[in-house]
Amino acid sequence: MGEIWIDASTIGDVDGGDHDLATVLRGMGKTLLMVPKVREELTLGNPLKPKRPFRSPAQIIQVEATLMRLKVELDTRGSQQLRRELFEKQFKFKQDRTVVRAIEESDAIVLSQIAASAAERGFVKPVLITTDERLVNAADAKLWKIDIRLPDAAAKAAAKKRREDLLRQVAASLDAIASSANNTSGEHKLQADVIFKGASATNFIGIAGFWTNRLFNDDVPLTMIWNPTFGEIGTARRFIREGDAANAFRHMMRAKAELIRATAVYRRWKDGIEGAGTKMQLAIGAVAVTLVIAAVAAFVAAPAAAAGASASGTAAAGTTATSEATMAVQNLTRLVAKSEAIAVRVATSPSAESAAALAEYEAALAEADTAVKVLLAL
Repeated sequence: MGEIWIDASTIGDVDGGDHDLATVLRGMGKTLLMVPKVREELTLGNPLKPKRPFRSPAQIIQVEATLMRLKVELDTRGSQQLRRELFEKQFKFKQDRTVVRAIEESDAIVLSQIAASAAERGFVKPVLITTDERLVNAADAKLWKIDIRLPDAAAKAAAKKRREDLLRQVAASLDAIASSANNTSGEHKLQADVIFKGASATNFIGIAGFWTNRLFNDDVPLTMIWNPTFGEIGTARRFIREGDAANAFRHMMRAKAELIRATAVYRRWKDGIEGAGTKMQLAIGAVAVTLVIAAVAAFVAAPAAAAGASASGTAAAGTTATSEATMAVQNLTRLVAKSEAIAVRVATSPSAESAAALAEYEAALAEADTAVKVLLAL
C-alpha cells in the first residue's frame, strides 16, 4: 500500500509550524491523501462547528502552500452511495441509536470517505495519520476498520535532533557572516564619512581624501549596498528562532551571497582592482558554508532514505536517496564556488568587464537558489 490518509488536525499542526511532523510525513515514503471533507475543513472551516470561525484568505493561502510542500493529493475515489451508507450505518444508526456521540459528525464523514476510497482501491486496512489522540482512542472510530495512528514518536524525536543540529550550524555560519558584514560595512561608513565631510573647508584631511577619491577611484559606493545582507541575516535569524531549519539555511545562503556582492563592490572601490583580489579571497574564506551544506545533506537524506527503504523494503532504496542528496550537495557546492569566483571578477576586472560580471553574478545566484530548493525538496 503506497498511500496513507492524513486529516485536518495533522495538516493544521504542520501549517502551525511543526517542522518535525512535516519531516516524519515526508519520510514515510507514501503518497499523502486527504478526502474532500478534510479539504473543506482546511479551506472553509467546519460548518458542523458553528463556533469555529471561517478561514481568512491569508490562512487559505498559507494552508495551500503547506499542502503543496507536503505534496498532499485530494482523494475523490469511492462512491457517494458507499460513503452515505457507511456514515448512516456507523454514525447515525449504530446500535439503534439516532446519534453516536463518541466521535464528532465531521470525523464520521472523514472516516466514511476514507473507507469508501479504500474499498475501491482494495485496501483491507487503510491507514489514517492524525494528531488527534481523542480520535485514535475513540471506540466508535474503530467501526470503520481504519488503522488510525498518531505520528511515530521516535521518528519525530530523530527529526528534531537533526533539525536542531542543522540550526546550530546555520547559526554559527550566520554569526560569521554578520561579523564580516559589520566589520566591512563599518569600515565603509567611516571611509564615506571622511570623504563626504571632506567637502567642508574646515576639514583639511577630509579634503585630501575627497579629491584623492575623485581623481583615482570611482565614486564611493552608497552604504545602502549592505542593506540586503543585513535584511537576509535578520530573516535567517527569525527562522532560527522559529525552528525552521530549511528556511534558515536558505536565507543564510542568501545572506552570504549578498555579503560577497557588497564586499566586491566596496573592495573594488577601496583597494582598487589590483588589491581587491586578496581581500575578496579573505572575505570568502571567512564565511565558508561548505560544512553547513554538507549538514543539509544529512538533514534531507535521512527522511528520504527512510522513505526509500519503506517503499521498497531494501537498503538499496535508502542508498539511492542518500546518493541523490550527495549529488545535490555537490551541485550546490559547485554553484557557490562559481558565484564566488564571479564575485572576485567583479572586484578585479576593468569597469566594462566588471559590470558584465555583476550581471553574471546575479544569474549564478539565481541558479544557486534553485539548487537550494531542489536539495531541500529531496
